[in-house]
Amino acid sequence: QVCQEARWWNFGDAEKDATDLMEEFFKDSMCKTPPNGCDKGHKSYRELAEKYNLPKGRQYNQGFYGTLRGKITVVTPNGKKPAKGALVTVRSLLDNEKWETQADEEGRYEMHQVLLHKECKPLLIHAQYGDDEASDTFFGPLEEPDPGSVHEKNLEIKKGNVSFLIHIENQWELPRVVDETGTPTVEEVGSSGMIIQGKLRYLVDESNEWQDFYQFQEVKIQYSFLEKVYDYGHAPDCPEIIEEYIDQGQKTYTPPSESRMLLQKAPSGAPYPDMILFTMLGIPEGLKINGKMQQCDGSGNIKLTATSQEVSFEAVVLQLLASRTKGKRSRTICDNSFAATFNEIWPSENEEKDPHCEKSIQKITWSFFGLKSRK
Repeated sequence: QVCQEARWWNFGDAEKDATDLMEEFFKDSMCKTPPNGCDKGHKSYRELAEKYNLPKGRQYNQGFYGTLRGKITVVTPNGKKPAKGALVTVRSLLDNEKWETQADEEGRYEMHQVLLHKECKPLLIHAQYGDDEASDTFFGPLEEPDPGSVHEKNLEIKKGNVSFLIHIENQWELPRVVDETGTPTVEEVGSSGMIIQGKLRYLVDESNEWQDFYQFQEVKIQYSFLEKVYDYGHAPDCPEIIEEYIDQGQKTYTPPSESRMLLQKAPSGAPYPDMILFTMLGIPEGLKINGKMQQCDGSGNIKLTATSQEVSFEAVVLQLLASRTKGKRSRTICDNSFAATFNEIWPSENEEKDPHCEKSIQKITWSFFGLKSRK
């Protein structure tokens, strides 16, 4: 708005100052949490730079695109071999920017102008080799622009096995607490996210005609957590935010021995179609989120202390039609019992939408690679 006014009145200095401020904010906020909640990717910021004519912003944005290369290998009972001609796809989980290429005769691939920004959510890499496929996620290495950067990412495809990616996002808002005079005192808002990726080993069981079993092998979990607690009952000189938790990290998951993924195939003519039941319990255990607490004595004197709170992740249970596991799928569900935890998620096909969904929303996205029905 300032730039538009400055152009109208032909105030060149004011227009330059306003543009410089926008360029500075563009660089400081691009793909970072906070301030943008990590819901806008590079594509969104590039469109902002073009819309508001920010040449430095466009150049800064483009500086996080470099070269990605690596090798795709197929693991067979007879050893490893290059995945000749495999289709390699890389996608941004924020705004679905996508890059594709084919591996050469030695299984090597190279992509140019691929997003390699470290601040963004992980990128998904997927390789398709005939009927077999595999996927993984990775973070870019760039903290500052470097268009000449080269990053290497290799991928192995294990024949007969399955890989999966589950992305969970939570947003919640606890209403303000009102005192006896009707004055609002406390309010809480927050969001959390978790990306679970792993591999499942096929368990041969010829005695079971209608079910296929898979066992967890490698699982890693990337998480982020943001929570702010406001207190409107303080003196005017005191801050409204009294607690703030911002944290992210990665954990490995060691499943109990009985954990398994089940693909149940119903006999012909049965009333229910093929179903998939996916269960993960108790992850991660003992996870503490770091934060800070502000205490005010009412006279404007503020004491800032470090604090933490323990959050739990009870379970992920997916009960889906087998046909709903092909490709990337998503579902938004409600969980009004959410209270600063990564809570249980059970999105079944028959779930009805809760009319009070605005209080707390969970979105879950899933992708399975290599999952096949029994012939």
